Amino acid sequence: MRILITVIGCFLLLSASAQKFKHAEKYMDHITKQQKKVMKEFFSYNKSISYVSKKHTPKQIQGKYNDVMQAINEAKSNIDSMPSFKRDSTHKDSLYRDSASSYFRQFGLLLSNNYNKVATLQATANQSYANMEAFLAAKEAADKKLKSLNERFYAATLKFANSNKLSDSTRKDLPAKAVGEVIETGNYFKKVYLIFFKSYKQETDIQNAIERKDANDLKKSAKDLAKSAQDGQAVLDTISPFKKDKSLVTDSKAVLTYYEKETDNKLDPIVNYFAAAKDFDEVRSRFNSKSGHSGPDVKKFKKSVKVFNKALHKYNKAMNSIYKKKKSLLSKLDHSTHSFFKKFKPGY
Repeated sequence: MRILITVIGCFLLLSASAQKFKHAEKYMDHITKQQKKVMKEFFSYNKSISYVSKKHTPKQIQGKYNDVMQAINEAKSNIDSMPSFKRDSTHKDSLYRDSASSYFRQFGLLLSNNYNKVATLQATANQSYANMEAFLAAKEAADKKLKSLNERFYAATLKFANSNKLSDSTRKDLPAKAVGEVIETGNYFKKVYLIFFKSYKQETDIQNAIERKDANDLKKSAKDLAKSAQDGQAVLDTISPFKKDKSLVTDSKAVLTYYEKETDNKLDPIVNYFAAAKDFDEVRSRFNSKSGHSGPDVKKFKKSVKVFNKALHKYNKAMNSIYKKKKSLLSKLDHSTHSFFKKFKPGY
């Protein structure tokens, strides 16, 4: 008896499902709603892997990734449970449903392979210019594959709509259009950001030379940075605003302008300090090597201390000035980058 009730229950469930999808528009709406849920989660995830920012922690990015993957799996499960569409007793169409199932399967693979790679590259992008370039290129490649995938699915949707004479209002290729906006935004960001980032990494070379107290390397790095900053500013001057927004170009150029000024004369106190520190170490070493000191020895040592302290004071002043100004400019650029992606974030 229980088996009979179960069979009847299943029959009623299938009948209700068939009735629910009796009309082509409702059938198609059910499928496109699954896509809408997935794309909503995807765009939230996409923003977190579009650029490098402390606002997006690895834990948060992984959480957003899990949300998209769960949405994809649920969508595919819902699609797979749908019956074939039957317009009448002579018409049976399972191609659209199968195309939708394949779409979500490929979306999942694209997410786990290509976008996962983007997230992995993002974690090390700041380490070098080559790493940053590879990260942004991988992001662009993944977005292009997703756009192509959405376009193919839209073609299947359009074919179903036309074969069932649905109205034009149902034939909007919104996902592919939105991903196209992601690509457009990303391309602009990449073009501007890599110009800034090249000089940014060269300025890091200056900081490393300072830590090593290597005056020769510092001078060489400063020369390289000066050229990079000048060239970068010239290129930025040729880039138009993005949809009337020029914040990325303006704030990137502000950083490069400061880098050029930094290499002009702001590093002189640092180089002078290296020389003063070296001289002082030699005088102090000779002074400490003696058990007794004459008046001239003491006088010479005190003079060396005075010269060293004066150089140290100028060094600290220069380092603090450089640090504060750079921090201010880089924070503003980071804020502009975040605002840029927030302002031009596609939605679906």
